[in-house]
Amino acid sequence: MKSVTVDPVNAEYALNTWKRLGSSVFSPPGALMVLSIAFGVAEFLGGQRTGTPVRFPIGAAGFFLLAAGFSWIHRRARREQTQMHTSLAESEFLLQGTLDGFPGHAAVIAENGTLLAVNCAWREIMAGSGESDSACGVGANIFRSSLFPDGRGPDDHRMISKGLKKLLSGQIHSFSHEYPCHGPECWFMARASRFSQGRRNWIVVSHEEITERKQAEMEVQRLHSEQFEQVRRDPLTGLGNRLRLHEDLEVMKARLERYGHAYSIVLFDIDHFKAYNDRYGHRRGDETLAAVARTLQEHGRKGDTIYRYGGEEFMVILPEQTQEDAAIVANRIRRAVEALDLPHLLNPPTGTVTISAGISAVGRDERKTVEDLIEEADDALCVAKEAGRNRVRTYQPLSFHLQAA
Repeated sequence: MKSVTVDPVNAEYALNTWKRLGSSVFSPPGALMVLSIAFGVAEFLGGQRTGTPVRFPIGAAGFFLLAAGFSWIHRRARREQTQMHTSLAESEFLLQGTLDGFPGHAAVIAENGTLLAVNCAWREIMAGSGESDSACGVGANIFRSSLFPDGRGPDDHRMISKGLKKLLSGQIHSFSHEYPCHGPECWFMARASRFSQGRRNWIVVSHEEITERKQAEMEVQRLHSEQFEQVRRDPLTGLGNRLRLHEDLEVMKARLERYGHAYSIVLFDIDHFKAYNDRYGHRRGDETLAAVARTLQEHGRKGDTIYRYGGEEFMVILPEQTQEDAAIVANRIRRAVEALDLPHLLNPPTGTVTISAGISAVGRDERKTVEDLIEEADDALCVAKEAGRNRVRTYQPLSFHLQAA
């Protein structure tokens, strides 16, 4: 058997019509009209049975009452129709006033994408964008317009179109999306929510400019990012500080444990730097620290990261490098610092600024904490100092002794 779908709106209208008809029939004019019809039908049927002519005994009074009843019902129906039109006009006026009072661009959309109502701000922005009212005004289908082209256009427009369709299909209840429009300096937010009656769905769409708020958010993010970098960067040399070093070492440790990526670290120290500050002053000391930092950056490998560990100490992380490979880089940097030929009469035998270095490494199958790795590099540095400074030493964990690089 073929099923029949009844529109609930039409069914409700039919029910109300029968109710009005019933109330009209049981009113005084309606009752007289019914009696007139009943008597007339009875006389007609009686005449048909007996073969006598129908005389309609009710006469002119009956027809008058019949006409009066029909007239009363007609006037009442017209009055109710006028009231319905008035109520509908008031509802439309209230809806339009509500939409026009909204500061952004607003519209009401039917299930098939037809625009049922739009506010003044919507019309203004569409006119400013070169869109005609027939394309983006009341009666137009928003999914067929250039605003939200189906499967075409900018990614943001397609995302909004997809969100609206999900709303109409009942998959989600609300939707919002922020996106740049008319250039990266102008931002908008599109919002939409669904409301339903029975099986029918509609959505209310609002579209407003949020440029000032977005710029404020981006400024806060920029300041936060700058502050984040400042607390992790040494102001004198521009290198990462100890906080950044420990964060990066934890990342290297995680990569080792997950992917087996080995790495080495080199701890540098300027020889007899306290004596240098006492002899030449802290201003010259700061200049020397900055010069050594630049040398580390210029002569290190491209993939290495350099940090000021504290005071006159610097540290370098060398990803995917063994101790032997790290020693080659450390010696190149050591010779470059010595070649600066910065006077340091309290640092014999060269009489110039030099550095010493200690190296530690962790292999693919080794498990060391960050603290253990730094302690090994510090031990190797101490041996380099004891051996006469201006030297590089590596840590040898298996033999428990330090060997010259």
